[in-house]
Amino acid sequence: MKTLALILFLLTYLLLIFMPKYRTQVAVVVAFLFVLLGILPYNKVFSTIDWNVILMITGTMGIVSLL
Repeated sequence: MKTLALILFLLTYLLLIFMPKYRTQVAVVVAFLFVLLGILPYNKVFSTIDWNVILMITGTMGIVSLL
């Protein structure tokens, strides 16, 4: 299972580099695959998300759009 997670992570990293226009779609699809394949249990999805990072990125994007 760890090998599959590592392969998915590396594939995601490469896709994010080579397909910058589809970064959001790649991230969502791979996150869905992690849950679907049982790498991340369904009941731990929301507790695994680092909400501080999500809010920091959101705030940064808001400031950038204003400037």
